[in-house]
Amino acid sequence: MAGTNKEIMVTTILMDEEAIFTLSEVSDHYEIEREVLFEMIEQGLFLPVKAPSGEEAIDTQSLKKIQMALRLQNDLEINLSGVALVLELLEELKSMRNEVDLFHKHLSYK
Repeated sequence: MAGTNKEIMVTTILMDEEAIFTLSEVSDHYEIEREVLFEMIEQGLFLPVKAPSGEEAIDTQSLKKIQMALRLQNDLEINLSGVALVLELLEELKSMRNEVDLFHKHLSYK
């Protein structure tokens, strides 16, 4: 991806939470090289799962991360290391918000 001016349009699609997509399907759909997906795996953005065919695949949670990563790269021109950090921080923020919500619920019962 680095060094190209190719615009990537990321679309959100409704999908079955149990669905999995092969790396080839994701690569074709988002018009990105499979190498980009391998780089995302190396950066810890997601872990591949096995499709029934035995091919490496991506579950819906990982697909959501890929979509967000592509938006961050395209819109903000953040490299993959930065994207991995942003996604990690967003997950921590979500977890902390859940803890605060739980704490507020606990306080309201007293």
